[in-house]
Amino acid sequence: MPSEKKAALARRRAEDRAALERGDHVAFDKEDMPRLPASVTRSLEEHAFVLVPAEDGAAQEAVREFFRRYGPALDDLEDCPAVNRLCGLFQLGIKRDPSQDAVLLQPGKAAARVKTAPFVHDRLTHSKQVAAHMVALGCTLGEPPDRLVDAALGSLLHDTGHCAFSHDGDQLLVARGRPDHEMRGQRLVLDDPDIRESLALAGARPDAVVAVMREQGRYGQMQKLMDTLAYVTLDAEMAGAPLPEGFGSAVLRSICGVDEHGFAVRHPLALMDVLTFRARLSKAIYYAWYNRVAVAMLQKVLGTLLDAGRLPLERLERGSDQEIEMRTTLALGSSGASEEAWLQSANAVSYGFWEEFERHWERLEFADGDAAAGWLSGLSPSRAASGVLCPPYDYTKKAFLARTSLAVEPRRLQASPDIMDSIDRQWIACAYKQG
Repeated sequence: MPSEKKAALARRRAEDRAALERGDHVAFDKEDMPRLPASVTRSLEEHAFVLVPAEDGAAQEAVREFFRRYGPALDDLEDCPAVNRLCGLFQLGIKRDPSQDAVLLQPGKAAARVKTAPFVHDRLTHSKQVAAHMVALGCTLGEPPDRLVDAALGSLLHDTGHCAFSHDGDQLLVARGRPDHEMRGQRLVLDDPDIRESLALAGARPDAVVAVMREQGRYGQMQKLMDTLAYVTLDAEMAGAPLPEGFGSAVLRSICGVDEHGFAVRHPLALMDVLTFRARLSKAIYYAWYNRVAVAMLQKVLGTLLDAGRLPLERLERGSDQEIEMRTTLALGSSGASEEAWLQSANAVSYGFWEEFERHWERLEFADGDAAAGWLSGLSPSRAASGVLCPPYDYTKKAFLARTSLAVEPRRLQASPDIMDSIDRQWIACAYKQG
């Protein structure tokens, strides 16, 4: 039997679908209203079907049959409260645009200038798209449906263990002795009765589902690639610079086999495009200097409040992004202490108030972490207390192993390190200006 919360979510979704079918909903028709791309509003089945190459009739029929058989179980899983809470986690956390444009180079297209935020898509949308990609790839490769369902369910569940602000919040939890998001997700799959009920409905094997979530084995390799392809495609679309039509299908079409180590491909170019475009998104958005600073500021604020007992650790672990934003703002607003001026300022910067940063913060760049830390240690104690360090991050290191029919050894595919600018390799140190 489903829990009361799961049953309530299922009823609400059924009511929403019925209202949409009747046309009984509010429609916005202002030209300046933001529109969600079609890929966000598609069902899981529709998204999988779009990804299958149009000329592959057998794979298209396999997708239809898969959802006839397992669609109800996937819907049931989405109704689980532990899965549905991903609606409250933005896919990119606090990363946004401080009224700056970024140049984005795209495969097969000219450079485009895009706004890097706000990003309204959430981790549930992303997880559903990863599951759709997994089904599409599995059907293209002719995977047995009763094994592919483990992979699809694992893909839908792969982000379930995320806390508020996802990876950026996860680092704070791990530093305080809590398990990481992968372990939290694994525990949910094995212990949550609602999730176990959904897996049983599909005849899935919980241990196989967990292996997919942890990117282990053949299906884990597939999930690793489909996860990357899904977020690169959706993030680019949400940023206003969609990839060329058919990009995802071309990636699927390039793959002719998978083992626990990597992929057999007809040509490695499609997988290289995925990695290269991911690196360019990282440069323009994910790890742009201002988002590195925003993340460091957020972690400084949350860490200070957690250590002072002013923010419960379990709320960061289980709450939504917006809940934690409200809790931190209220916690800081309840204290009139002048020494917390920098904390309130850092909190504002975290949520995109870049005028606050330009007015009240000093920023310097350093070639190494020792020099950056040395500068902070040379400040007055009160200024040093506000200091944040932003280490560089090599966003070109993600790799896939791929082998063509003519190659004896697999080739390690990786984006070129030349994509990184000098600022991407620098340490950034910031401190609050007093007075």
